[in-house]
Amino acid sequence: MPNPYNTWQPILPENIENPLAPKLGNVPKRVALDADLVVLAMGGRPDDAPYLEGQREMVAPELYNIGDSFAAGRVLEACRAAYALATKI
Repeated sequence: MPNPYNTWQPILPENIENPLAPKLGNVPKRVALDADLVVLAMGGRPDDAPYLEGQREMVAPELYNIGDSFAAGRVLEACRAAYALATKI
């Protein structure tokens, strides 16, 4: 039985993508990185979850939480924090 509240629905073959269909959300996937340094730049709010996860799994002997992962700010502040940390390492 058709939906009485839906006034219009395209009739497309299964091999044709409907451009008006709702888009699916992000599909998470696990990625393994073989690297000496990983820098994540992902938005304007502080998110220390990757840092805490790395700390919990002991992924490296030294792990630092700086920049927007620690507190959202400007690029200048992040660069200064990175420089200050780099001079101490």
